[in-house]
Amino acid sequence: MTQIIKRDFDVVDLDNIGNCSIKQRDRNDRHYEDDRTNKYVDQCAVCFKGIKSYDNAYTTIGDGHPLSLTRLSQHHIVEKSGGYMGCYYLGPECGNKAKKLLKEKGLDWKDWLGHRTNNKELTQNKEEKI
Repeated sequence: MTQIIKRDFDVVDLDNIGNCSIKQRDRNDRHYEDDRTNKYVDQCAVCFKGIKSYDNAYTTIGDGHPLSLTRLSQHHIVEKSGGYMGCYYLGPECGNKAKKLLKEKGLDWKDWLGHRTNNKELTQNKEEKI
């Protein structure tokens, strides 16, 4: 069940979008690592698929896990916590699943997921990678 956990900052656990099997994740990871054409800019932290463009990727601020989402506006508090794991990229499939779950729970996904439409840092990272 998805619920907001109150600590010094808010956390939503979305572990039910990570329904990719270990075998599939391994296959996706090998495909990403074996890419010789450099068609991927990054890798999804959930399913390990390659991300072809930052334009359709999402970011999360992880609290120990990429699917323990913290509210983007509270990043300055999260960074000082023991579980802070930095930012994770979610590919379009996993990002859309997370977005859908957040909406179903009555939460504004833009408070929890970074995307090119609401996050300047994601656009800046895109330019640095090129």
